[in-house]
Amino acid sequence: MANIPAYFNADFAEDNVMSIFVKARPRAVCLLIVLMVLIALVMIKVELPLLLHYNLAWENKIEPYRYLLHAHAFFAFVALVAAPLQFFTDLRLRFPVLHRRLGRSYVLSIMVSAPIAIYIAATHMPSDERFAVAAQGVLWLCCTLLALYFAIEKQIYRHKIWMARSYGLTLTFVISRLLVDVLHVPVNHIAGGNALLVWAMTLMVILAADLMTRRIGEPLPVVKKKPLPMPFQLRHGS
Repeated sequence: MANIPAYFNADFAEDNVMSIFVKARPRAVCLLIVLMVLIALVMIKVELPLLLHYNLAWENKIEPYRYLLHAHAFFAFVALVAAPLQFFTDLRLRFPVLHRRLGRSYVLSIMVSAPIAIYIAATHMPSDERFAVAAQGVLWLCCTLLALYFAIEKQIYRHKIWMARSYGLTLTFVISRLLVDVLHVPVNHIAGGNALLVWAMTLMVILAADLMTRRIGEPLPVVKKKPLPMPFQLRHGS
């Protein structure tokens, strides 16, 4: 009988999504739990009061672009919760259809959310924050599209790097709200205020993404070029 691939055997058939988390590295599971707790904390502490119209000052501020902001927030939230599962290797290998569907949901969500964020930043943000927020939105979209491009090209290592950078930028909303609205970290407006915070978070999440995806001593894959053919007379010794 021909050899049957591992993913068709009985042991694999018994696997399900939950078993992936049981077998995953404890550090990865802990990071996922911490991430989910932080997202829930920000949503309960910051977003829920806004959705329930408890903050009248905020309601008046966003009135000109209320529906755009809600659309941006909704699709950004979809991206926020769709991506973490993508970083579990066993889940990618054993459930490729789920991986692709979550990936498509993530990319499509950002393709909607990022342009809205850029538009709001360019038309409604204070002048000192406008460029920083719009630039972060452009970078967010570019990282996501590059991750998609490398996935299509089957360059998985580069896909992982750009996907990690993209998701890091997705998390900047959670990080900023956690720092400013939950922990009440003071923002020095003389030193640059919110614009400086945006630039600092952008740089921080990209560096963190690179550190988490690049293993020490693992170089980027190099495409080997075929050697040029030798002239006819040299090949035949003439």
